[in-house]
Amino acid sequence: MSRVGAFADRWHRRAGLLAAGWLLVLGLTGFLLDHRDEWRWLWRPAVTGDWLPQTVTVKARKAAVRFYRIGPGGHRLAGGRSGAWWSVDGGRTWHRSISRQPMPMVRAVAGLPDGRLWFATDDGLWCSNDFGRHIEPAFLRGVDVTAVARGAGRASLLLVTGRSQVLGLNTLNGRTERYGLKPVAAGTLPVSIDLSRLVHDLHFGRGVFASPWSLLWSDLTGLALVILPLSGLLFWYLPRRWRRLAKPQRPPARQRRLSMRWLFRLHAPLIGLLAVVPILYLSLTGILLDHRQDLRGWMKSVIISRAGLPPVYDMRGWQGEIRDIVGYPGQPNRFSLASRFGIFTTRDGGHTWRREVLGKGACFIVTLRRVGDSLAAGGMGCANHLRGRRGSWRPVRHSGHMPSDISTDGVGNWYWVNRKGVRVGKPGQALHPASVTLPAQEMVPWYFVIEALHSGLLFHAQWKWLNDLFAILAIVLVLTGLVRWWRVKWI
Repeated sequence: MSRVGAFADRWHRRAGLLAAGWLLVLGLTGFLLDHRDEWRWLWRPAVTGDWLPQTVTVKARKAAVRFYRIGPGGHRLAGGRSGAWWSVDGGRTWHRSISRQPMPMVRAVAGLPDGRLWFATDDGLWCSNDFGRHIEPAFLRGVDVTAVARGAGRASLLLVTGRSQVLGLNTLNGRTERYGLKPVAAGTLPVSIDLSRLVHDLHFGRGVFASPWSLLWSDLTGLALVILPLSGLLFWYLPRRWRRLAKPQRPPARQRRLSMRWLFRLHAPLIGLLAVVPILYLSLTGILLDHRQDLRGWMKSVIISRAGLPPVYDMRGWQGEIRDIVGYPGQPNRFSLASRFGIFTTRDGGHTWRREVLGKGACFIVTLRRVGDSLAAGGMGCANHLRGRRGSWRPVRHSGHMPSDISTDGVGNWYWVNRKGVRVGKPGQALHPASVTLPAQEMVPWYFVIEALHSGLLFHAQWKWLNDLFAILAIVLVLTGLVRWWRVKWI
């Protein structure tokens, strides 16, 4: 055996024994977190806050609310993936919304002039006639409605299903119209993105393939991070166990050879080789994200040409790309879509598109809301913006990162909701935390427990440094594993 081969064997074994357990945890929890938008049980109560660090329970309490609406008098409505709550005393006391059906994950809410509220859920479109006190299914049962907005008429809605298709719905008779969306012209897309956007997209499964292949790719990578540590540990442990057994107690020699042969094949040439690239970029992006507060300025300054990025950045279709939608009164063929490359507006039902320019570069827009003649946009990794009638887009200071909902109270105040709570203020003024009481759950949903385990916050606020170490060990395992496979490709 060459010195390089002996070095690779030694360090592959050492790194594997050190990192196997935590890499398995990261793979399993990452697999579960990838399905936060599909698996309703992740948002069901799991454990009491007494068992968790305060940072986790506070984050879970605030992040559970993804929309907050103010109604007449003291009426308030709040909710998210865990359900909905209503209040009649300005939010001092909250009550769970009632339904004769199991409550779905609520993704968004929109109101019509007749006072009814319409809820986009993972089980179709639901409706309330009493500002959220009672919510019942209405249309499209079994369909994942990811966004809802008021349409062109007083009784019409625009819906997004599966983040991919746009439907027009007449709420009086339930008739739907599907819009045939054409891809955005290549010349309309931004020519570059920054490194921060690429790092986030790669780590969260959006930076390689378009939907639905992106989720499948993430699932396979997560499962690989579970299988590789298990198969590697068994490959190391079984021969040692067999040697400790008396000869009559050992499995037959043929069975032992067959077991080791298939453990090797599963670990190296089958799964190991396929997982090389995703493990490398997940490890590197994980380190960068652990320190994103310190590295944010640098990552924002590194600009990458779109021509050198994976094909998903060419946006050859809308599959999985529509984050939100707004319509315009009296214009049934005009609507705007939020996407990873910003806001795109059509006036011909989706045949041609114009990109709204919000500052420099590409801006990942996650939320769109229209109130009267004003349009508000919530960004991820970029500033939130507000545009008045015939005005230009202006950034909204201190409005919070990645808002999930934007609304008004009818007297000029805008409310911006994100994972850290609610911020409020008037256009042109700096926003401040709103003095509102949000509905609190006694039990923390599974999602936040799994997320805290994945990041290590479940154990210590500075666990990120250990995550960095395990990420480096994962890179060592990939590199030494390739050397070992080059020497022995198949047995």
